[in-house]
Amino acid sequence: MTELSTLARGIEMLFLVGRSLPSMTVSEIASATNLLESTAYRYVATLRARGLLDECEEPGHYRLGLRILELARPVVHQLDILRIGLPTMRNLVAATGETAVLAMIRGTMGICLEKVESSHGLKASWDRGATFRLHGGATGKAMLAFVSPRILESIVEKEGLVKLTDKTTTDLELLRQELADIREKGFAVTEGEETPGVRAIAAPVFDHLGNITASLTIGGPVARLDWKATESAIPLVVEGAKEITRRLGGSWPT
Repeated sequence: MTELSTLARGIEMLFLVGRSLPSMTVSEIASATNLLESTAYRYVATLRARGLLDECEEPGHYRLGLRILELARPVVHQLDILRIGLPTMRNLVAATGETAVLAMIRGTMGICLEKVESSHGLKASWDRGATFRLHGGATGKAMLAFVSPRILESIVEKEGLVKLTDKTTTDLELLRQELADIREKGFAVTEGEETPGVRAIAAPVFDHLGNITASLTIGGPVARLDWKATESAIPLVVEGAKEITRRLGGSWPT
């Protein structure tokens, strides 16, 4: 049996036990997965050693282990942000007329969690689930400004500072200066760094531990989101990000 098929069997077993309340025996697991009982036992022993399965009070019966919650926690957090963030995003679109986006860091990239689009025919647009580089544009920079220096260095080392447009920052020292300015102001404003002709305003969202967890952005064509409109929208974006932060049980750094 290959390593891949072994992993697939183990994952299948976790789903099987999860669906079979309150518990399963090794014999039942073996029968359901077409494995020898001795082989099923080895799987159970491995999963139990890693906290993914627990033995019940009744000997020989197994249920999902509490360590499963470690895997579920990021997903639950993501769903919380979406549930909490959507009303704020809709209000922001109604107030500014521009597209609103909620994004998170995933690994060394950013990912668009949700969007509420402008009603204008000409508008900025993001795709849900799309990933993007963090150094190009307000959405990523509003998050990158609040990660630790070690994480910043790791992201830059892995992803580089790719030139996305003529306005993308590709010098690390200049990027550090920009991020320091964003930390001081509490928001980021960029123009054409990721998409030519698009201006974006973004503010950070923090979790209950005070860690950066997301960013809230509005973006639109420069012709409509001019500097006057930008100055009016900045406090709305910042207040929206603070509202999401408060509802997540967090607070902005002082």
